[in-house]
Amino acid sequence: MTKSHHITVLAPNGQTEPAIIEVADGEPLRLTFLHETLGSIEASEDDAFEALVKIRLRLEPAGYKLLCNAARRDVYPSAMARQMSHGFTAYKLTLGRYAKMEDRVRVLDPAPPETIGTVAEQRAFFESYFNAKKQAD
Repeated sequence: MTKSHHITVLAPNGQTEPAIIEVADGEPLRLTFLHETLGSIEASEDDAFEALVKIRLRLEPAGYKLLCNAARRDVYPSAMARQMSHGFTAYKLTLGRYAKMEDRVRVLDPAPPETIGTVAEQRAFFESYFNAKKQAD
C-alpha cells in the first residue's frame, strides 16, 4: 500500500514549492519524492527518517530543502522511535534537557524555514545534544 504526503520545499530562490512524498510499505521502507522541477527521487531504508536523509542529501547540492520536521536542525529520532514508528516520529531536542514524550513530532509534518538545516547541521546538533547528555550523567 502506498500513502501520499503533501509537503513544501524551499527552493534556492527562497520560494516555496509543493512536493509529494509517497511512502510504500515493505521492508525496506521505500519513499519517493515527487517534484515538478526535480522529478522523482527514491530512497529505501529501514526507517522513514533515514530514507528522508537520503532524499535530503540528493536535494541539498541543488539548494533545495524539505520544510518538514525531519529536516529541522533540532529534530532526531531515538532508537526506540525508529523501531516503534518506523522512523515516522522523532524528538525535538533541547540542549541540556532529556527529550520527553511531549517533544515527539511527526517527521513529515510542516516546519518553518528558519528551523531547517542541512543533514550535516542536524547531525552536528545531535552530536552536541548527545555529548551534553553524557556530561550531565
